[in-house]
Amino acid sequence: DAAIDATSTASSIVVAASLGKSTAFSGGGATAVNKIAGKSNAYISGGDVRATGATGDISVTADNSSHIDAHVKAIAVAVAAGAENTPAAAIGVSIARNLIGHDEFGETNPVEVKAYTLNASLHADKSITLTGTSDAVIDATVSATSVAAALTAKDATTVSVGGVFTSNDIATNIGAYIDGINSAGTIKSITADGAGGIQLIATDKSKITADSQAVSVAAALAPAGKGISVSVGVDVALNTIANI
Repeated sequence: DAAIDATSTASSIVVAASLGKSTAFSGGGATAVNKIAGKSNAYISGGDVRATGATGDISVTADNSSHIDAHVKAIAVAVAAGAENTPAAAIGVSIARNLIGHDEFGETNPVEVKAYTLNASLHADKSITLTGTSDAVIDATVSATSVAAALTAKDATTVSVGGVFTSNDIATNIGAYIDGINSAGTIKSITADGAGGIQLIATDKSKITADSQAVSVAAALAPAGKGISVSVGVDVALNTIANI
């Protein structure tokens, strides 16, 4: 089973103090791209397959349990203290893309999970079962925190921006089938004599769990002057699951 466990953290902390004018700027950015692709197929191709007696079952099983566990965090803190005009700015940005069956350029390349037989004769005293199951999982925790604070005897200006973008995408191609006709058009014999008969089962259990947070705090403390604070927090999360 393919698995990615990734942690990406960026921290920036700036403190400026002066008896005159003081300026503080802090920027923290974290980004991560995690990708899983491939195939998980199980099949019988050609031949004459027979299962007899008490264990007379024919079973073909394909399973995909791809898992991405991603933690992305950005922290930016700017603190300025001075006797003159004092600005402080902090920007924290986190970007995370977690892709199963997609590429980083937006193209879809589904993970195949197929259980099948091709151009084969099948004879079972009990049952024939083909099962294709996808249990692809993305767990993503993405956060950005920005804090800007200024303390001055005159004018204080603070700007704080926190932004998060996360895109989590799963694309699979799941199937369970019997193709009993060869290139010449000849039909192959398929028989299951037991009570179970023939079963074709395709199941998609794909799941996305996303926790994204953008936190922005701005504080301007100017007891004898003018205080201006601007705080912006933006959080965008896009999650898609497709069985193609």
